[in-house]
Formats: sequence, C-alpha cells, structure tokens
Amino acid sequence: LFEVSSGLKSAVVGEREIAGQVRRALADAREAGHSTGSLTKLFESASRTAKDIGARTALGSTGRSIVSVALDLATELRAGTSIVGARRFWEDANILMVGTGAYAGTTLAQLEARGAKNVAVHSSSGRAEEFVADRGGWAMALGGADVEGAFAEADVLIGVSGGERTVSANQLAELREGAHDRLTVLDLALTHDFDPAIGDLPAVDLITLESVKMAAPSEQQASITQAQQLVDSAVDEYLTAKRERNATDAIVTLRSHTMAALEEEMQRVRDRHGCTAAAEEVQLSMRRMVRQMLHEPTVRARQAAANGTLEEYEAALETVFGINVDESSNQRKNGQLKSVVDEFDATSVRQRTA
Repeated sequence: LFEVSSGLKSAVVGEREIAGQVRRALADAREAGHSTGSLTKLFESASRTAKDIGARTALGSTGRSIVSVALDLATELRAGTSIVGARRFWEDANILMVGTGAYAGTTLAQLEARGAKNVAVHSSSGRAEEFVADRGGWAMALGGADVEGAFAEADVLIGVSGGERTVSANQLAELREGAHDRLTVLDLALTHDFDPAIGDLPAVDLITLESVKMAAPSEQQASITQAQQLVDSAVDEYLTAKRERNATDAIVTLRSHTMAALEEEMQRVRDRHGCTAAAEEVQLSMRRMVRQMLHEPTVRARQAAANGTLEEYEAALETVFGINVDESSNQRKNGQLKSVVDEFDATSVRQRTA
C-alpha cells in the first residue's frame, strides 16, 4: 500500500493521482462504516508517506500521470508535435468517455485543460449526469440510444469504467459501420473496457495502459531509490508503532487484571474495618507495591514488541495468569471492562503520572 500510494507501482512511476485514490478509498470506507482503527492508521500513514515523497524527491515532479501520458500519445498520433495543431484537434474532436471510474475525474479535467469542447460521458451505472454536474456541467451526459450515435461519430473514445462489460471489436465495427473518420481509443481501465482486438480494425488507434507504460518518461534511478528508501523507513516506523500499540494492550491487560484483584481484596478490608485512614494507607501502599512489581513485566512487554516476540509474551500471560489479551482488549473497547486508569482514584493517578 505504501508503494502504491507513492506511485512506485504505477505505469507512470511517481504519478500523484493514485495517492488521491487511496485517500478517497479511506474516506469511502469511513462513510460506509467499514473502516477500523488499524485500517485507518495504515491508510493515513501510507498517504503521509506519499506526500513526503512528493515533497522530498524529484519523483513525479513533472506532474505526468497515466492520463496525461495517454492523452499525449493520442495528441502525437492525431496532431503530431504542433502545439497549434494539438489545440485545434482537441477543440474540434468529438470525444466519448465511457465510465466514471478512478481516472474519470482526472481525464475530464485534463481534456478541459487541453481545450476539448465536445465531450460526452456515458455510464452504464447511470452516474454520468451526477458526475458531469459535479465537475462544472460543461460536458454532456449520455444514455440510452444516444450512446450508439456517439460511438459512430466519435473521434476519440476513452474507457475509464473498469466494469465487467467490454466492447468487442465486432460491436465497435457495427457501431461505426459507414464511418470513415479515424478513431483513437484510449483504454485506461485495468480490466479493459475495450477488446484489444479493436486495435486491428482499420483506421483505429488503440492506446492501452501497456502503451502508456512504454511511453512514460523514465524517472532518474536516484529519485526512485530515494523514494523506495523513504517507503521502507515509513513501513518500519508504522510496524514499530503497531507493535507498540499491541504491547500497550498487553500491559493494560496485565495491570487491569492485577489492580482488579487488589481492588477486590481492598473491598473486603473496607467491608471488615470500614473506610478508615489506616485502610486508605494500606490501599496506597499496596498499589505502590503492585506498580513496582509490574514495572519489569511492563519493560519486558515493550522489549518483546520490539524484537517480535510479543505473541510469546501474551501466551505466557495466559499460561501464568489465565488472561487473554485480545479478549480483554475487545471487552475494554466495547465498554465491558474498565481501563486500568479508571480503577485508580484521583490520588493514585496523580502519583502514577508524577
């Protein structure tokens, strides 16, 4: 996830769009109630790493992405290297974008930046109208029979759906029967919106993710190495923090178990002798003693987390004390158990934190 977020696994190494997709994936998971604390920490850490790489390395500094490289390829095929010719081509071209998937928003924005005027969007899921409206409404949402006409009249087809449907070569040939104008097809979906065989049709240019990968600018190896080092360091930090959180669960479980036993015994003392000053003094003394006894096990828990033997430590707790760390941790999270701090009175908390 860290490498993907940072663009190290992209067809265009270092592209920034993928980092936005990772952030949106986490936001969607949160909104749907499917994210956990651990998952959130993982995605947030990966996103911070991607941002750090963007700021500290030259990787992707040109701002090129899968979409920009694909559109550059289409421009070269249709207008050559002329800046004026490229602008004129995109202004005049009839463009049909199929799908509202991961790269759809970026694609529409880049088409607008290149001067495109005639862009239609179709989505089999019916999201085209909302998608277009959310992005300024300058493109046109298409549905129903209008889509067939758009296929026939298109100069450029762009697939960004990533759904289960694929336009076959025969289907495209039928839709464009009688059309003689050249057609450029950009298939930017991982699962292919267009059958690769359409590249064999007459007057059809096919640009795929593989084409983009071959044409993408080669980043300097030094930048890639630096980015990979930052990723490796960030992963180590994340795993260390995760182990420390796991150690905290073990420590809190042990302390809670011990303090619960102490509190039970002190309650018997209070029931027998009342809440006298002597009883309170005994209680404070016993708590100090328990904290001293727990110091070494606490240190050992953190050491076990650091060297990867925390599972053995937790197994020892269960063997010796009969306590299950995972079970106790879940009970605390669900409010079924008090945390160790809840069991301390105000005086002992102040002493513990002094």
